[in-house]
Amino acid sequence: MTTSRLIGLQDRWVQFIQPRVAEILSRTGNRMTRTGATTHAQQSLILTARFISFSAQLELPDEDLLDSAIDSECNKLYKSLHAPKINFTGINGPEWTIIQQRIDGKEDFYRNWNTYRNGFGSFNGSFFLGLQNIHDLTSCQRHELYIHMEFFNGTTIYARYDNFTVSDEQDNFRLLSVGEHTGTAEDRLYFHVNRGFTTFDKDNNDWVKVNCAEDRHGAWWYGICSISNLNGKYFDAEVYGYRTSIYWEPWIALKTVKMAIRPFPNKN
Repeated sequence: MTTSRLIGLQDRWVQFIQPRVAEILSRTGNRMTRTGATTHAQQSLILTARFISFSAQLELPDEDLLDSAIDSECNKLYKSLHAPKINFTGINGPEWTIIQQRIDGKEDFYRNWNTYRNGFGSFNGSFFLGLQNIHDLTSCQRHELYIHMEFFNGTTIYARYDNFTVSDEQDNFRLLSVGEHTGTAEDRLYFHVNRGFTTFDKDNNDWVKVNCAEDRHGAWWYGICSISNLNGKYFDAEVYGYRTSIYWEPWIALKTVKMAIRPFPNKN
């Protein structure tokens, strides 16, 4: 096995094994932390480093086997969530899993941190799958994101990203990456990359004097403040210039939104 291929497989095994190391530590308790020896994060890094050192001496399984192992973990997560699936016109390949849906104003999206972490709403109406679920899915395998948006005049636009990743709660469910953008809608997520998620009761945005969740009546990966606001206030008609509305800049209220993900790569 060549050195470059070995390093590549080591990196991918770390991606696969790190969440399990963290899970074991969280379940067993952090005895070393309680004695002041080290921190939870340090233990995870130490164990990972030892694993990398050990794996360098081994002939690691081939990439197909690794792909199968990661896919299996993701499949378990998908099956446990029972989230609705969707096919978008003109896009072949596997179905997409909806992680956020806005179709009317019956569900209030001005919610607190714990509610956004756990998810809320009804799969038959408007809902948010939950930041913890979105993190779990996007960390077990690379995912792409598709955002379908419709205006009140019937016009539809979309934005597609090829590497959508959200960090864990310890990191405030930061938007780690979105990847390359394509679509009929302008890229309105680039501004929000590397921003933590903000709700009215947990301010992680960059504007010191303003909680952007309060200012935009929503919850999002706000900076100072946002050029998209898909968890904003739902209006029953098209309105212009309302920074609290559901918008993908410019500030024109959207009628419906569907944010969906699926594993990447795929054939389309």
